[in-house]
Amino acid sequence: MRILALEFSSERRSAAAQDPSGRAAEATESPNRKKDPFALIQEALSAAGLAPDQIDAVAVGLGPGSYTGIRAALAVAQGWSLARGAAIIPVSTVEALVRRLADQGFEGRVRIVIDAQRREFYAADFRIAGGKTETLAPLRLLSKAEAESRPSGTALAGPGASRFFPGALDVYPLASTTAALAAAHPRPAPPESLQPVYLRQTAFKKAPPPRRAGGGCSD
Repeated sequence: MRILALEFSSERRSAAAQDPSGRAAEATESPNRKKDPFALIQEALSAAGLAPDQIDAVAVGLGPGSYTGIRAALAVAQGWSLARGAAIIPVSTVEALVRRLADQGFEGRVRIVIDAQRREFYAADFRIAGGKTETLAPLRLLSKAEAESRPSGTALAGPGASRFFPGALDVYPLASTTAALAAAHPRPAPPESLQPVYLRQTAFKKAPPPRRAGGGCSD
């Protein structure tokens, strides 16, 4: 399966193209050097030697993370699917992060923390042993103090985590990891069903009707 993967949930967006052998080519950006999403995609496709119409599936990171970034990735994936008939495979960004740590040789307990704004953090706990991962506590919202208060021997890790927690490991999700997870566990989903991971209840306020200039009318 030829996979295009998009991971836009952090300040370091990336795109990857993976061929049926599992070889992936990746294009990434830095916070100080933003790239157009389609430039990232074209860079990854060119490096992999793949054409857009050869892509069988688009894997997309659902977060949690940057709501705007994830929505942009979803829009690209949905448009790609509509135009070219490719399947869409959603992937948890948290799973991609813990997979990256396992691939880097991390061993032990770790709490993945992702900035959720409002002085809160998305958090999930895992154990990594011999390259295998085990979920110890599911994703939830925690205050900074709650995120720091963890079982002894548990490391903290996540995108830019050291900015909030001294000594934490900085690990960013990569589209190449998203592609690998999608290939290993392909679970296509209807494009219209996809939503960013967002644990808060969204509240919208209806704007009041516009006021007319002049304040009134005359007969």
